[in-house]
Amino acid sequence: MLSVLAQVLSALYSFPWFRIPDIAGIALPFQRLLGWLGLLAVVLTVLVKGYAVMNTAARWFVGITLTFSLVMLISSVISYTYEPTFNPLMFVTEFSKYVAVFASAFFIYAALEFKFVSSGRLIKLITLSGAVAIVIAYALLVLFWLGFRSQNEILAPAFGSSLGVWPTSSFLPRLAGTTAEPQQFSVAFITALMLMLNRRNIRRYGWLAGLGMVALLLSQSKFAFISLAAVLIYVDVIYKKHRLVFGALGLMMLPVIAYVVSTLPVIQMTFEQGLEARAFTERLQNLEVLLAAIKTHFFVGIGVGQYGTFWSQFLYNDPTYWPGYSPGNDLMTLFAENGVFGFALIVLLLSILMSKFMSVIPRLSRDAKEQYLPFIIGAIVIILNMFIGYEFLHVFFWINIGMLLYLHKHPQELNA
Repeated sequence: MLSVLAQVLSALYSFPWFRIPDIAGIALPFQRLLGWLGLLAVVLTVLVKGYAVMNTAARWFVGITLTFSLVMLISSVISYTYEPTFNPLMFVTEFSKYVAVFASAFFIYAALEFKFVSSGRLIKLITLSGAVAIVIAYALLVLFWLGFRSQNEILAPAFGSSLGVWPTSSFLPRLAGTTAEPQQFSVAFITALMLMLNRRNIRRYGWLAGLGMVALLLSQSKFAFISLAAVLIYVDVIYKKHRLVFGALGLMMLPVIAYVVSTLPVIQMTFEQGLEARAFTERLQNLEVLLAAIKTHFFVGIGVGQYGTFWSQFLYNDPTYWPGYSPGNDLMTLFAENGVFGFALIVLLLSILMSKFMSVIPRLSRDAKEQYLPFIIGAIVIILNMFIGYEFLHVFFWINIGMLLYLHKHPQELNA
């Protein structure tokens, strides 16, 4: 069962939106459902077969995430006791997301550690997932231009009735594809994109990887430039013998790329509006609310899932105004909702894991490095996105973590 779940989750890596129809207004993406099923499968496997082997990084992961879960519960119980605006439904919804993402990382690791599936198999499925997601994103763009409209949101979100694309005042919409919005699109397949560009895959996927990089630009998300920079760094490391050739081609193409980017409607509007653009004003307002929540609830936090309620009360004096609102700043939201202790635990977790994952890079062979770097570079880019986005509670980041929990101790499996 673990093998099947790990393979299905890997195949859905770049499909964070893909879901069953809402139940009582609650969205249930397949990635999240697989996370819960994976946790159950791990528990049953350990109980029935007695598997309990974990490396040091995995033990740190389990210990800190369990401690953090306890802190979440304590802070939320205190908030529920003393805050009349506490929303129990939002607590249950958000807490279940934490369980799903932590479980996803661990069951991917467990499936590999218990030898139920090979790392090569999961890597192929993750690569294929990104490739299919890129094709679907372009297909949805073409359907938009052809006038297709739909409210069916099983595979991709509908912006109005535009499936998978965010309309603008221009002919060119923003790509969201199989993700929740253009900003998430700018990071959801970056790991797969780098895997497509290594020596094993470039002949098969190189042309599609090129389309993927263009798709990042067409998301018209400012963060897409960071993702593209990360991809270029990866290419530079892997193909360092061709550095001068790539550099010359890049310089030749730079004026064309700069011109095309400057004509993208959202980028153009951001330049025109400057700091008054909504991308800045909304985030600054959210930051103000987050800082207010941290200041008034520094130690305990406002409770898991309570940012929307706090935001609604703070700005509109009505906790029911929009309790599901997300600020688009994961790390500060973690601080605001869980207090300083919960925030410190997450910083500790990410610091320890990244340190352990980075420490093996100098010892990797060339073949192993080509396969390993996409996961750690992808994880770092997604962490950076958490300063302006909400990727912490999305499974694709934690698939990277699960793969790295295993691969940093078994890099020899990545050799050709």
